[in-house]
Amino acid sequence: MRLRLASLACVLLAAGCGKVSRNADAGSGDHRDDGGSGGVVADAAPPDATPVACDGPEDCANPDDPCLLPGTCEDRVCHFEAMDCSDLDGECTKGICADGECQAKSIREAQACGAGVMACGAFGDCGDFADVCDESGTESRSCTDSTCQAGSCVTGAAYSDSRGCSRDTDGTMCGDSTVDCDGICNYTSVCDNDDTDVTCVTTDYACAAASCTPSQTSQVDDCRRDTEGLPCGGDGCCSPSGTCVANCV
Repeated sequence: MRLRLASLACVLLAAGCGKVSRNADAGSGDHRDDGGSGGVVADAAPPDATPVACDGPEDCANPDDPCLLPGTCEDRVCHFEAMDCSDLDGECTKGICADGECQAKSIREAQACGAGVMACGAFGDCGDFADVCDESGTESRSCTDSTCQAGSCVTGAAYSDSRGCSRDTDGTMCGDSTVDCDGICNYTSVCDNDDTDVTCVTTDYACAAASCTPSQTSQVDDCRRDTEGLPCGGDGCCSPSGTCVANCV
């Protein structure tokens, strides 16, 4: 009677008691798949996989799948755990098992890692103006991109990023001032004290509304002077009235 019950149990647990089927522990999550298009190996057989019968731990000590660790016998069925390769996990890698060995699989190809995409420094001074009165310029900064490349986080060459900026130039001098007079004080003699006044126009150049704009101011030069006592030939000297008199003491 005992022999018949044992034979029946073996039939129910499937022929091949104590053996691990390579197909029994691989499902839609096969952790040995490193192609990126298939499944990922599960840590244990899915519920609908063919179970492996056991009478003790020795029946679960040598799983056929090299990516499974020796298992335990619970309720006369082997329970296996997948090899842990998580120490190879990183931003650009995923630890997987292949033929019993942990390998780093490249992931996230060309995606941002490390400092990321467009990691930039501070913008520099506003510059690149067309002239001294130009108010629209640009400011630049240096940037880099870090992306996953074949399992490594690679930082590319630095490049420049620019944006527009502005300044206020109103009142900034943009040219040399000029002075234009309509004549000079033209006295008729050494002692002459009066002449026609001279008008002078001063032109200054300053920025206004982003353009170099001239502005003018006028000033009258007074052609009056005091020549009294100045020598005017021989012993002569200038009188208070602006004439040359002889024998000045």
